[in-house]
Amino acid sequence: MMVNHTFVAALNELLYIGRMKKIITIILLVVLTAMVSQAAAATGIDEKLIPAFFTGAPAVSRPASNDEITTNMQKLELLYRLVERDFLFDIDHKAVYENMAKGLFTGLGDEYSAYILSEDAADFSEETSGTYGGIGAYISKNYIEYRDYTKPETYMVNITSVFPGSPAETAGLRSGDLISHIDGEAVDDWEANEASKALKGTPNTPVVLSIKRGNSTFDVTVIRKIVSVPTVSVDMLENGIGYLRITQFTNSTGDQVRKELLSFMKQGISALILDLRDNPGGIVDSTMNIADMLLADQTIVHVNSKNSTNNRTFVASSNTIVPEDMTVVVLVNKGSASSSEILSGALKDNGRATLIGTTTYGKGLIQVVSPFGDGYYTLTTSQYRTPNGNDIHKVGIPVDIELEDVQIDDEQMDTYMEFINSNVAADFVQEHPEFTAENMELFMDTVVGEDPPLEKDVYRLLLRREMFSRCPSTGDLLQTPSTTVCSSGRWSSWRPASNARICTAHHIPWDRIVFRVRQGCPLPDTRPTDEGGVQLRRQGCHRSLLGYHNHCNRQGRMPAFLQESGNGTGFRHRFPPLVPGSLPGNSSLPMPLQRQEDGADNQTNDRTWRDPDHPRLK
Repeated sequence: MMVNHTFVAALNELLYIGRMKKIITIILLVVLTAMVSQAAAATGIDEKLIPAFFTGAPAVSRPASNDEITTNMQKLELLYRLVERDFLFDIDHKAVYENMAKGLFTGLGDEYSAYILSEDAADFSEETSGTYGGIGAYISKNYIEYRDYTKPETYMVNITSVFPGSPAETAGLRSGDLISHIDGEAVDDWEANEASKALKGTPNTPVVLSIKRGNSTFDVTVIRKIVSVPTVSVDMLENGIGYLRITQFTNSTGDQVRKELLSFMKQGISALILDLRDNPGGIVDSTMNIADMLLADQTIVHVNSKNSTNNRTFVASSNTIVPEDMTVVVLVNKGSASSSEILSGALKDNGRATLIGTTTYGKGLIQVVSPFGDGYYTLTTSQYRTPNGNDIHKVGIPVDIELEDVQIDDEQMDTYMEFINSNVAADFVQEHPEFTAENMELFMDTVVGEDPPLEKDVYRLLLRREMFSRCPSTGDLLQTPSTTVCSSGRWSSWRPASNARICTAHHIPWDRIVFRVRQGCPLPDTRPTDEGGVQLRRQGCHRSLLGYHNHCNRQGRMPAFLQESGNGTGFRHRFPPLVPGSLPGNSSLPMPLQRQEDGADNQTNDRTWRDPDHPRLK
């Protein structure tokens, strides 16, 4: 066989070069692998996954350990890096991280565990702390289907109430005011949450509001402050019964309750009604503090954790405020959940209170709430049992006396809104401004009729709200008290404007006088003076039934016209529920509105904000 030596030489040269290239390639791979291994060691990446970065193919290897978390994190990091390498567009790594964190908690399958994104962290912090930077008011706005652009009250932002002592009150804003513009921007097409975000902001910064009040329009500049959301409201009922309602438990709720209970004790109440209806819960520590005020050296709750060494039984201190022999009644319903159930369960099992209403929601789990990075997380860490050892999760706490709230459905809500937008109640009040039994019956006979589509109590409450919405707020009548002039007898005199006179000898705090009372808004237990002012009876105590204010004479009781009995107005419900959704006797009235605090997003929709399935339940 003839051999072409030139060809053989060329072939040998190629083979030699090929071998050298292979050797060089192997050397390079070894060096690169060593370098990457060192980097991997520094970053915690499993070097068994490194080949995937060179080939683009998924690595097939055994996990570094039997730790399933480590294995999953390795897979996730590999997936993340593959995405980073091949994804066509720019990657927002912060958004990717936050959504991975959110997915981690979603994967737990627990409705109460969640990761709160950084964009929602501020609102979440406000909700749990009970404070925020804003003007201090509740606002509402109709849903788009209920807006009539020929009627400003249906498309503007409505101030439904003003917090006592808030920047809004100082600026003279009042319930019933309509906001047409915020910092020059029309709110006609805004949603309630947009208005809320525009009103809240950094403390000591101004916000300019264009206000429509009746036929008047004007601008008001409000300086934002740190506002404490009122979660506690009180009333003094007939026979010296103190009524205290807690809407939720925030960090400030315990102090609010302590203040009101001490005030009740000074007034010498005969019994206490604690209203926890539609209270979704909140901060457990706040609940424990309130339990201390009612229970003496008695078990509050048993808490069991994943690690049994962390199991605890919490016992109340001996620093009670309410005497042991005082009758206590607790009002609950299916919207009473979590911390509300801890408190009501403790009072029931210790024989300290009688529960009235309906079986509670049944949330027997406790979450840890903690900041993490730019966000927050809530994680279920414990399960609790009542003092008697009852597991109430998904069961609830049965009541001692069953009494159901009357609910309003969507069809009735439409009827309700049609009635409001018809302005017939406003027209009636224009001609009959005084809240009397005679005017109430005239309204029921001539406007409502014998067989209305809604319960008659709803119409009565609508009329009452319309009448009181026309009264001035504290801002109209802010005044400097004078201690030099005191009238004698049962009356303390005062007048609108700066020349007001108040008798402090009767121990009536001047800043808690009923400033909403003036000529044109007559109330029982007041009378006009020759100087054009108003006198407040010493034994009188007025509080807006809409929950706007709590300006009460600490010496006295509610005047007769505010009681559900003996006033001739036809109200047959003794305990006025103040929460949207429970009728009749509902002072706030259910509104198909997007209802907000000006800076907090915990009341976004009156149809759902007390829904016990809402994820904000703690």
